[in-house]
Amino acid sequence: MLHCVKVFENLFAKVVHYPEIDTIGHIWFAEPTQLLFGDIYQEQIQILLSFCDEYQPSQLLLDLKDGQFMIDSASRKWLQEVVYPKQKADGIKRKAYVLNHEEVDALALSLMLTAEEDPHQFFDFQYFSEAEEAVRWLSSFVKKE
Repeated sequence: MLHCVKVFENLFAKVVHYPEIDTIGHIWFAEPTQLLFGDIYQEQIQILLSFCDEYQPSQLLLDLKDGQFMIDSASRKWLQEVVYPKQKADGIKRKAYVLNHEEVDALALSLMLTAEEDPHQFFDFQYFSEAEEAVRWLSSFVKKE
């Protein structure tokens, strides 16, 4: 795995920087005592956005495998109308999502059924079950650009 630098950590997640591949990683922790949703979930995403502003990466590694959160309808709308357009405008080109095997399969099926509503239409993205696979995929673009 490539060298990464931890730039932030709280009870819910950590943010890491992979300088060699121009990537910010957001790794959610298992937090069994509190399910995040609404404003608390959005606060965590705002933290990620602040580090994206600081480091200006072209890629994101979003490790959701252990996260304990629910994206309610208001947060989904906020992601689609505010976060994704901001990320695109700020130069994010691709995202690698790390999910459990079952989530990867379910999400792939869901996207096939609702492709016209895909909120990630702005980005090149892939789903992975292991962070190492995601980093390899993101690394494959470094020499091409």
